[in-house]
Amino acid sequence: MPDSGAAGNTLKLVGEAILPGASNLVDGDIKTGTAHLLLGVVARSLLGPLGLLLVQANSFSYSVSEKNLLQHVGDVFSSVSSSGGNVPPAQTEPE
Repeated sequence: MPDSGAAGNTLKLVGEAILPGASNLVDGDIKTGTAHLLLGVVARSLLGPLGLLLVQANSFSYSVSEKNLLQHVGDVFSSVSSSGGNVPPAQTEPE
């Protein structure tokens, strides 16, 4: 549910801090939420807190934008390569 608004996204983020996959469970995506929960447990046991943090970030990212972290990273690299390495500066004032 990418259009859940600021309050919904805040709830999802707090949920992720408590339980990996919570943001997907809040959206009603039981399969993805459960998968992130299990992956979070495995990542925490194998990689420690950093592994858990990556799984939580991926879960939140997927819940909010329907893209996982690897897709976001791929988008960044494809936009940089298509622009010839020149990324235009962010606009500070509306046109």
